Amino acid sequence: MTRSRRVFRTATGLLLAGVLVAPATNQALAAHPAPAPAAPAALVFPDMPAEVLDVYLRDYADVPVDVLFHRISLSAARKHLLERFGSQHLATFGGSWYDFRTGVWHLLATTQAAADAMARPARAAGIDVATRIVRYTAEQLRKRAAHIRAGADPMSRVSRDAGVDIMANRVKVAAPPAARTRSDRMVNYTAPGPKPGPDQACSNRRNCGAPLRTGLVIWRGDYDHPECSLGFTASATDGSKWAVTAGHCVHAINELWGHGGQYFGAVRQCGKPRTDPYAPCLPTDEVDVARIKISNPYWLGTPMGYIFYNPTTAVDVDYAILSRYTIETGDRVCMSSWHNNYTGFAAGDPYHRDEISYSTCGTISDPFSVYYGMPMAHGVYPCGGDSGGAWLYYPGNGQRWAYGIHKNGSSADSDPGSICGDGDQAWFSAVPAINDFFDANSAAQVRIITR
Repeated sequence: MTRSRRVFRTATGLLLAGVLVAPATNQALAAHPAPAPAAPAALVFPDMPAEVLDVYLRDYADVPVDVLFHRISLSAARKHLLERFGSQHLATFGGSWYDFRTGVWHLLATTQAAADAMARPARAAGIDVATRIVRYTAEQLRKRAAHIRAGADPMSRVSRDAGVDIMANRVKVAAPPAARTRSDRMVNYTAPGPKPGPDQACSNRRNCGAPLRTGLVIWRGDYDHPECSLGFTASATDGSKWAVTAGHCVHAINELWGHGGQYFGAVRQCGKPRTDPYAPCLPTDEVDVARIKISNPYWLGTPMGYIFYNPTTAVDVDYAILSRYTIETGDRVCMSSWHNNYTGFAAGDPYHRDEISYSTCGTISDPFSVYYGMPMAHGVYPCGGDSGGAWLYYPGNGQRWAYGIHKNGSSADSDPGSICGDGDQAWFSAVPAINDFFDANSAAQVRIITR
């Protein structure tokens, strides 16, 4: 795909692909020069992939470029504060969202004291803040939604599709009007939307040596059976190392998995295994994850915590979020999986196919969707086999943050011959929810490796 050259008009001329070009001057004025105006502030480009920046520029075409870039530059500070709020203020924190169009960060809390305590460091960081006092904490809403999805709540009789609407400070339940037979002050109804469809196994960037990298193809059994994508590498407090992918990729505990010409080891955990040894593992609430023990000395002999960038370059996973509330509506995110680029298969391969996703970067439209309670992004078109790949957030300072593991995309597909859907939506297991799952089901603490 050929990328068009972006041109922005500024007060001092044209900005062509990041280079400022001054307009022609009138030489006749040189004899009586006017006082020189103050030099304009430098236009600093956010340090992030062009695909992510394109999403911002597309969504906020009405915001001056310099203003938009300044607001993007505050993203890292906001996210670090959310990591703190998600632990220190969990008992009062009602959630948040940032409006790039107005430059206002909306912080919700159940007490004025908590709202003020959160607003102070945000304003000190140069962020415009608006606070609102709400009835419920975000954690209360999240737990109630999980209760409904589990079938353990009176509202479960209406629907088990439940999520959280941070802006409304309510649990949201997806049900058609005729089914809305029960009222609850903590619950708002919403119309059912498209449900996730399967991401069947296909192909990807297939032949990478060590070190292991997020977004590679991984195989089940042997090289000739590519199945899903590698999410992240992880380490445990007992010294073990792990490859993390989606649980539904796995058919049975103790399956052998690997990449390229080298095996990893055997699957040791994958959610709730089904009794049928040939069926994929079931997801738990909010989480669809599996971990494969890395026992091959080939992989253990090199560092981990890398992301596939191109066939010869790997970049770092800089940070893995700790709070579920760090993910906000409007976050620009990208999926790293085998159908991004460099699939490793020849064009026209009739068995594995070499299709490239139409778009792997988009926007968080729902941090707590009614389906699984997982974050949902729109503007993303996953392909079959992208399951298990990584979701990444770029705060604009050159870093790459681990947000989650890809579950699947919406099932709409007008081309039945294609493995790439056109449903425009995708869901993923958030890293903090994965951590909670590991903590509840593992003797050792397991965490994503960062560099």
